[in-house]
Amino acid sequence: MPDLAEGEPSGATVPGAEAAEIFAQLEGTWALRREIPGIGTMDGAAFFDPLLPGTLLYREEGRLSLQSGYSGPATREYYYLLEKDHIRVTFADAPPGERTFVTLRPERGSGDTFRAADVHYCTPDLYSATYHFSNERLTISTGVRGPKKDYTILTTLTRDPETRRATAMLDGSRG
Repeated sequence: MPDLAEGEPSGATVPGAEAAEIFAQLEGTWALRREIPGIGTMDGAAFFDPLLPGTLLYREEGRLSLQSGYSGPATREYYYLLEKDHIRVTFADAPPGERTFVTLRPERGSGDTFRAADVHYCTPDLYSATYHFSNERLTISTGVRGPKKDYTILTTLTRDPETRRATAMLDGSRG
């Protein structure tokens, strides 16, 4: 499986190549760290599992620790769908593609990085999400603003080295 850094320079790629390149890198297990300044943290694992062609089920499991003293298990699920020139992230409480959270149109940054951003309106709140992709890391910064909300969620996914090694071995044995 190629790293996100591989590929042609952005001027030589076809429209949507960035989305396909990133999508191909998501499958597998990632270490998860989430920080919500002034509120709490979450540590655990995230899994991108193939569901259908062009569709990954994103599932995260971990321990949520709030500054209020609460500590307990936490989970979340989304679908990631590869569509033409973008990746659509949809809520998992409906079939894939029915309830969109954000639509990501990645742009190549400097070196081996990509960036994509979108907003989600959930009246009366606004969620502004920015995704940064690099070789073995995905960071998601989500600003949450509304009448009773004003915080930023910073999620960092780091490729689990054991899973990356196992995936590479499987890919090598298929040829």
